[in-house]
Formats: sequence, structure tokens, C-alpha cells
Amino acid sequence: MQQHRPTFGASMSPTGSNVAHIVNDGGYPHAVQRHLQGPDRLEVSEARTVELPVDGPVVAVRHSDDGAWLACEVNPHGSEHSQVWIVSTDPADTQAHEVVADPDRAAHLVCWDGDTLVVSILDEDGRGESRLVEPASGQYEVVDRSMLGQLVDAHDGAILLRTGQRGQQRLLFRDAERELDLYPHERDSVTDDGRLAHERGPDGQWRALVRTDHGGEFARLDEVSIAGDTVSTRVLAEREGCELDEFEVSLDGSTAALLWNVRGGRSELQLLDTATGAMSAPIHLPEPVASGPSISGDGGRLALTMEGLGQPQTVDVIDPRSKRWAPIDHVRPDVTAVLHDLVEVDSHDGLGLSGWLYRPPTMRGPGPLMLWFHGGPEAQYRPGFDFLFPTILDAGITVFAPNVRGSTGFGRRFAHADDVERRWDGIADVPAIVTAMVERGIADPGRICMAGRSYGGYLTWTALARYPELFACGIPVCGMSSLVTFYENTEPGIALAAHSKYGHPERDARLLEELSAMPIIDRVRVPVLAIHGGEDTNVPVSESTQAVEALVARGIEARAEVFDGEGHTFTTPENLLRQARLMTDFMTEHLG
Repeated sequence: MQQHRPTFGASMSPTGSNVAHIVNDGGYPHAVQRHLQGPDRLEVSEARTVELPVDGPVVAVRHSDDGAWLACEVNPHGSEHSQVWIVSTDPADTQAHEVVADPDRAAHLVCWDGDTLVVSILDEDGRGESRLVEPASGQYEVVDRSMLGQLVDAHDGAILLRTGQRGQQRLLFRDAERELDLYPHERDSVTDDGRLAHERGPDGQWRALVRTDHGGEFARLDEVSIAGDTVSTRVLAEREGCELDEFEVSLDGSTAALLWNVRGGRSELQLLDTATGAMSAPIHLPEPVASGPSISGDGGRLALTMEGLGQPQTVDVIDPRSKRWAPIDHVRPDVTAVLHDLVEVDSHDGLGLSGWLYRPPTMRGPGPLMLWFHGGPEAQYRPGFDFLFPTILDAGITVFAPNVRGSTGFGRRFAHADDVERRWDGIADVPAIVTAMVERGIADPGRICMAGRSYGGYLTWTALARYPELFACGIPVCGMSSLVTFYENTEPGIALAAHSKYGHPERDARLLEELSAMPIIDRVRVPVLAIHGGEDTNVPVSESTQAVEALVARGIEARAEVFDGEGHTFTTPENLLRQARLMTDFMTEHLG
């Protein structure tokens, strides 16, 4: 398989004359800066690498509002304990400064408030601390310290703070005078992102644009006004039957770029005039999936990360007025042609599920099949690029990537349909999908591999133990073999946030035990390849090794492949290719 050069995570400078982004061209992903030139500022210069004195993947970059600074979030040596570094955008100044020099605390890049950096620090006990940092001196002000508190925006003494467990999140507004919930309490509602307007209203009220599903089924964009202790809201943008996936607002507040999740996970881009509420027609996207919008200060330039079946992540820049696109990299990779389609199936209780089916061009009739379950479960498998699939498809193995209940992108009820005791229904989605694949002539019933990553790895362990007759082999990647030991060994903040999704480790201890694979691991009777990142503290590597050791003790073929220098998400091209080859070789051996 050809090596690819993904680019992603763009940050447009306030003037629209420069763009920073992340590139993955060997080793860990790193940050680069590029100048936009030419008469329409859509031609890109050669990349200048942002030098940082730490080895690890860069996961985020952000320009300061004055364009003088660039902040980078890095996972040192692939660990989950991230750091934030600041560099000057002046090429002559190569010094880098770490914001929080504490190896026991994870620092996350949030945003900038003018030339002040906004970061969130996570303690070992899971308590969040939000700071405003002066980049030159490193001096900072703590503006919040709370369990599960996560700053999402700050401006001129006011902040928006996200709080709450998974699937139950809400936004608080706080300034020197008050703290207010933006919406009344509502069970299973998610209000998770917002931007404070930089211009106050004529009577001094604050205004914010907020992503929420409060009072509805799908996420939309609201305008929220705060005057005294009164909060009022109005809908700015919503679309029936689809989610507002992401949004970003220009510094002058005139323009919002909206990314909608439509038609099984495809993206649509629209621009919103925040003053009039007028929304543009959908703007053509060169690939089916877009993410990470970053817009210039006046809304005149927009950068997006694009991807598709034959296109790894690549940063594209658009002139919103002319609708002209310019890719950062012009070379498209040579990826094997694949037949793909959105497939809908009914689960055991009649709930409609869907997923993306990928078939090798030569495949006719039933054949070997890998079921690939995504993580989360609050995520969605979308028709973007998956580094694993070309190698697997080249080996003649069909892939079906379903979105079981609990996935996002399908509305509130679907996202909460697997919470706590309802997880039994989510587990029962697996045999329903297998039955559909066999009945439709896609899968040979004796040649199916159960596989998935993170929560998909949990489903893999659980399904192999509960439905051993359905599978010829299994590949759990960074998956929980026991929800009990997961709670005992994961990061405290991750454990606390998961109570609403999986259950409470004490009150629901019996349920968590029953939902786990380890108590019934002796039912697994097929070969298992477990893959895990050695630096993973989200789902610790012991979740794989304890299950593998139990299987080997019973004489079942099982092994754990641990990737040193990788955390919960694998980042280097070498290890992604290694993972694809390990999985393909294993399935070729056991599926025939």
C-alpha cells in the first residue's frame, strides 16, 4: 500500500494570509506553517516546520487573535498526558515555551482570547483547572477549578464552561457578576460548544453562539443573550433530520461556518450571516467528509480538513465568496478502487441501524467479512478515509462498518439508546447485523471476523464471549475486556465522565460485571488478536493482556500486540501500516 501524507487540523491566521496545520509524513505528526499567496491568496508556499523540543504527535494548533503566536498541543512520546507549547509565528524566532511544565498533569489547548492563551489542565484526580496564560511571561490566572469542568471559550473577563458527564453536558456562562446555566436542566440533552461574541450589545448584554440539542432531537445553532440574570435564546440555524456537527465564527462576528452531518455521515458546508440570519446554499465539498473549520478574522478565508474513501485527510482552503478551493497538497494517492454503499438493517427490536459497506472490486457473492465497530460509542462511522481498509480489501476481505445504537449523528434518542442497562440492546445489535450480512449474501457465515477499536473493542470482546458460534476470529483494538477493571485503572476523569454512559462503578457493580467479557471469557473459542497502545491510559493495556492470558491458559490461540510509543489513538504511518498488515495477515489465516 502506498504511503500517504495526511494533513489536518488547520488554523487560519486572523488576516487570512497564513495557515498552520498538522502533517503526518513519517514518525509522529508535526505542525507546519504556510503562507497563502497569489492574487486570490489561494496559492500555498512551501511548509515551514514548527520546531518543538518534545517528541510526540502534535494533535492541535491555534493562532492567537493577533497572529503573533501559535499554540501547539502535543502528546509526548505518544502518551495521553498532553502538553501545550507556544511559538512565535516569526520565522526568525524559533524559541518554544511550555505552558504547564508538570509531567503529572495533562494540558489541553482550548482557544485564544486576544493574545492570551486559554488552556485546560487535568489533575490526576480528574479535576479540571482552566487558565488564562500570558504567553511571553507564562503568568496565568485560574478562572475555574471543578470536576468535569472544561472551558470552551473566553473573552474579556467572561467564560463559557462545559460541565457534566457524557451525554448530559451543559454550558455555564460566568463573568465577574454572575454564573448562569444557558438552558434549564433537561435529561439526556447536550449543549457542548459555544463562542462568545466580541462585541457587546447596545445595553451591555453578552451574546454567544451555541451548539445544542436542548428541546429538540438534533443539534442546531442557537443565539444566546445574557442581560443581567436573564438568559434568552433563539434558533439561528437548524435542519430537519440532521445534526450540526461543528461550527466556527470569524473574529469580527460577521460569519459562521457550519458543518452539517447528513445522509449517513456525509458533510455539508453552509455559511451564516450572523447579523441577518441568512444562510448560504450548501457549498460543494471536494470530498464527502469535512471537519475542523477555521475561519479568518473577516470571514474571507476558510480552512477545512477533507477526506474521502480514496483521499486521506487533507487541508483545503476556500474563498467563501468565489467558492474556489485550493488543496494544501495536490497529489492524490493511488488507492484501490472499492465498491461502497450505505446499508440499512433492522436490529432485534426493529430499531433501524446503518453502516458503510466496502467490497473488493473482484468480490462476487458471499465471502470473508470483517465487521468493524467504531469507538465512543458517541461517534459515527462516516465515509471518510480509513488507513486500515485498503490493505484489508486488497486481500479480498469485505468490510462492514456499522453504527450501532449509541452512535451520534442520528439524534438524541438513538445516542442514548444504549445507556447503562440498555447496553444489553446495544450488544444484541451485533448478532442482528451478522444475520443481515449473511441473509443478503454478503458474508459467508463461517468466515466472519468480529473487530473494533476502543468501545468497538469492548463490543468485540463481549460478542466473542456471548456469540462464539457467529465468528471465525476476533480483533479487539484498545478495547475493554471488563468494565469493572476499566473503571479501576482508567484515568479518574474518564471514569467519572463515563457514569452516565456505562453505569456507576459501585451502584451498578453487578451490571458492569454482567456486561463484561472477562467473567465468561471461557466461552471464547476462536483465535483472537488483541492490539493495544503501550501508552494508553484511557483504556489501559491490561484490558487486552488480562483477556489474552486467560485465553492462552485455556489453550485458545490468542496474542496481544502492544505498540510502544502509541496511546489510545495510533498516530504514526508506520504503526498504522503495521496494524493493517497484522490484521490482514491474521484474517487471511483464519478466514481463508
